[in-house]
Amino acid sequence: MRRTALLILAMAVMVSVASVATAATGEALFKKGNTLLEEGDLEGAYKAYVEAVQNDEENEAYRQQATMLRQVIRMRKQLARETDNELYSHFALALRSFYHEHEVFGEALALDKAAFKRLSTPESAANLAETHLLMNENKAAIALIDGLSDSHRSMRSQVYLATALARTDQMERAKSVAAALDFSEEEDAGLLFDGACMFARLGNTEKACAALTKCFKQTPPSLLDGGKKYAMQCADFASIKDDARFKGALGTKSTIKESKCSGGSGCGNCPSRSSCSKKK
Repeated sequence: MRRTALLILAMAVMVSVASVATAATGEALFKKGNTLLEEGDLEGAYKAYVEAVQNDEENEAYRQQATMLRQVIRMRKQLARETDNELYSHFALALRSFYHEHEVFGEALALDKAAFKRLSTPESAANLAETHLLMNENKAAIALIDGLSDSHRSMRSQVYLATALARTDQMERAKSVAAALDFSEEEDAGLLFDGACMFARLGNTEKACAALTKCFKQTPPSLLDGGKKYAMQCADFASIKDDARFKGALGTKSTIKESKCSGGSGCGNCPSRSSCSKKK
């Protein structure tokens, strides 16, 4: 009887240890996938995520990451053979968003270079310049923007030019470029954030915090915490992080309305809009 009880207990311990080992293996594989993704090895990362799912089939986070990366890999293959420029631009922007979100900047840079070469638009030029800045390749950003024709320049690319110039201690020229930019009527949250970075680098704390405050007001509530967290970590704001005005900007609330069901900016084509609108 006692021996049987001990055997049962031993088996229970073995099962418990096996379960922990399985979970640990799944976690290790998931971390391996994250590391490979950061290195730009999408195929290797996908394989690791799939193995993580196989080790822990109940973990929804593993499954979602594997599914998303599978779609990204498919999109990348489709992009390589896409002949329609409009569709190419759509897929390229979607891939770029994924790369930036996961900080796979090497892949983003290669994509932006290819997109700029093919599309040669002000947006593709600004995208490439932005990625150069995110990789701290300031001289490359300056060379790129200086080489653009007037028709390929945009307010966004000029903001990046001023920022890159300030980062490389070319302050006189940086201020000259910034002086030509008018943010008084600007409403785009992304451009306002970039402008705030530029002003902070130029030493204009007042304008930096004003742009950042306006940016946060124009940011959807579901994205606001992420934007503020990024601002606190952004090296461009390093010199003003202890300023009361910067801390005040971080306390800004969004003025954008979102639907309660999905966190989107509106009901749009949601099939449930007629019923859920009564609950708002």
